[in-house]
Amino acid sequence: MSGFDGFAKVQDAWRAFVEPLRRDRFSATHDDEHRQMELCSILWAARHAFSIVYLVILMLAAGPATPTILVGCALALGIGAQWAYTRDRSRAVAIIIADALVLVGFAAAGMPATAVVIMATSALVWAATFRPGRAALVYACAVVAVLVAWARAPQPPQIAMVAGFCVLGAMLMLRAVRLNMGARRTADRERMVANSLDAVLWEQIPGREGALKVSPAAERILGHPLRSWDRPGFLESIAHPDDLPHVHALLAGDEDSVRTWRLRHLDGGWRWMESRTTSVRDRAGRHAFHAGVLIDRTDQLEAEREALMFGNLVASSPIGQMLVRCNGEAPVIDAANTACRTVVGAARELVGTPLHDLAGEFPAIADLLTALSHDMPTAQTIEIAGADGRIYEAHARVLSETTCSVDFLDITERVEHTRLVHAQARQDELTGLPNRRALREAVTSHLEAGTPAALLLIDLDDFKEVNDSLGHETGDQLLRQIGTRIQASAPAGAMSARLGGDEFALLLPGAGGAEARAFGTRLVTAIAAPVVEDGLALRVRSSVGIATYPDDATDTGELMRRADVAMYRAKRRRSRVEVYDADADPFGHERLALVADLEHALAGEALTLHHQPLVEVATGRIMGTEVLARWKHPRLGNIPPETFIEIAEVSNQIGTLTRWVIRQALADLTGMPGHMDVSVNLSVRNLYEQDLLGWLAAAVADSGVAPHRLVLEITESTVMDDQTAAMDVLEGIRRLGVRTWIDDFGTGHSSFSRLRSLPVDGVKIDRSFLYGARDSDTDRILLHRMIDLVLGIGLQVIVEGVETAECLDLLADTGCHLAQGYHLGRPMPLAGVVPLLELPQAA
Repeated sequence: MSGFDGFAKVQDAWRAFVEPLRRDRFSATHDDEHRQMELCSILWAARHAFSIVYLVILMLAAGPATPTILVGCALALGIGAQWAYTRDRSRAVAIIIADALVLVGFAAAGMPATAVVIMATSALVWAATFRPGRAALVYACAVVAVLVAWARAPQPPQIAMVAGFCVLGAMLMLRAVRLNMGARRTADRERMVANSLDAVLWEQIPGREGALKVSPAAERILGHPLRSWDRPGFLESIAHPDDLPHVHALLAGDEDSVRTWRLRHLDGGWRWMESRTTSVRDRAGRHAFHAGVLIDRTDQLEAEREALMFGNLVASSPIGQMLVRCNGEAPVIDAANTACRTVVGAARELVGTPLHDLAGEFPAIADLLTALSHDMPTAQTIEIAGADGRIYEAHARVLSETTCSVDFLDITERVEHTRLVHAQARQDELTGLPNRRALREAVTSHLEAGTPAALLLIDLDDFKEVNDSLGHETGDQLLRQIGTRIQASAPAGAMSARLGGDEFALLLPGAGGAEARAFGTRLVTAIAAPVVEDGLALRVRSSVGIATYPDDATDTGELMRRADVAMYRAKRRRSRVEVYDADADPFGHERLALVADLEHALAGEALTLHHQPLVEVATGRIMGTEVLARWKHPRLGNIPPETFIEIAEVSNQIGTLTRWVIRQALADLTGMPGHMDVSVNLSVRNLYEQDLLGWLAAAVADSGVAPHRLVLEITESTVMDDQTAAMDVLEGIRRLGVRTWIDDFGTGHSSFSRLRSLPVDGVKIDRSFLYGARDSDTDRILLHRMIDLVLGIGLQVIVEGVETAECLDLLADTGCHLAQGYHLGRPMPLAGVVPLLELPQAA
């Protein structure tokens, strides 16, 4: 072996001894316990070597004597204990006991006291790595071993030496244990901090380029096992390709830098990590290695991105939005978007502006200030006019104790549409004048204000002849001309209206009976002036009835009824103008008594219901009935239906009467065969009942009858009087599944084009057309054409007035579905209808 080879081997041995110590500080698994274990391993190895030498000396000197065997056993026990401890650190107490026995065994075997002291000292050094209780046990064993060796030595050492060992050993143990426990506590705190932080602490491992030692948080945040990080190139392998330059800069020692880049999570997703890097220097100020922290900013960046997107969304929103600070002082604007500045008409930035200052420039803000008062509920909505001339709905909401938000929603189109619908619902389609609903509202307003007023009802005489002779188009043109004349003749403050058909009305605020009569006379003259239509000069006569408030009536319904009574009196007397006279009212005093009697009759269900059969023309089979109320007064006998129905209408009992009839009809229907239906007439006043549809739905549901078996009839004149209200009710009834028919068709002013747009299921042609068809070929052709047209638009056809067999024969080949009349059956109680169902019917 050459000298160089020997030197190389010594160098290798030294490197093998020193490298673990040098690498210890930067080891990926290094900790205080690891360093202690390496120190103990060196001490153990030295002691075992010393023990082996001593055992060899004993064997050469004494042979296999008892001391030799004792030393051999102690050596085997020590080596076994060390091996067991390296495999399982939890056996520390057992190892301490075994080590103590080894030491005492050596002393008992006669090992020189000096050697025992040396081994005891090494034991104390080892014991210093344990916790205080275990260290004290090792110390006690070491002292016992020294005392045994002192007692057995042929020339015992001085007692001062033994005492010095004990004292110095105790001081060494105390100092070492305190230092060790402090280091342990510091390491434990560092470990807890590193484990609890939502950040990855890292440092470079010298000599292994690209390898990092990281804290346990790395596995929790990024998912990769800790052992992966000490592999060179691992960080680059999980970095986003676009961020590799930043990673290379970090690994190259880009000191004191802060960067944000992406690392791939174990699940494949990307996490945004903020990297803070610094250079760690030794005591001499030289760079030792790089360390740093990786902070997960993914959630923060995502929140910032969403906040930015939301901020851009709010800023560009067409809805004006404002954030107001209300902390007990004057409200101050904290944020406002561009649309908000448009609402309030401010070209400048609004942030920091007190609302009181803005109110000087934009007065509508005063309403908002009131809404944002201290006693404001959780949310409040007010309507304001914007500086741009549009109408906004300001929604103020409490977000916290000191913050409110205000949203300005543009409702201009909705408001205008509502106003338009409101106006159309109160406007006559044909003449453009206010309709019956608008007139009733105006009369009610005057009466509630206590303002004297006169109501004139105007009816055109013999207007039906104009329609029959010249056609409905000419009649409509004539009605428009008459409406224009009435409106032009009305004084300032008066209200003219068309009630439907050929009826008009005029409300004169502040007028008495005499003044109203004089005006009515002038109005009749104005209406009678010739109207030129298609080259024809037409003269229309009219009758005017007048009733005044408060002399003649004190409520709207009674005022209109009494004006109607006066108008019919003018027609009968041909006097043209009449003021209501209570003595001339055939229903005056007697009506008051009948009103109360009708109320009692409805409450006690003293009315009865009669059924008039509806017969299928093709088969003669009874397919249903029309129900008609009958009232037998205990004193006056049978009251004609038209009388008590009129009483019910003018006394506001028509709703109660109609609902009683519907409930009774549904009850009777439950006892009829499944193919049969019942029809009930609705009054014009029923159209204005707000809860009609809700009540009807509940009544049908309670009866258990299929909704389509109930038919509600509305007269053609009712539909034409107030088409908006009628359309609303008809649409609602259709949604419930209940069917509807137009009654008395042909007597009003509707056309087939209008009929096509109505949500109805059938048409009852007025009896007058069937009467005319008996004697006139023209009327017979007209009847056939009407039925053809109704059938053509997909509606059911019912013809009234079948009083003779001849009338029924006229319908045989028309395609008419149902017929009704005395020839087919008079109104009768339900018990009278049942036998008719069992009679033979036409094939």
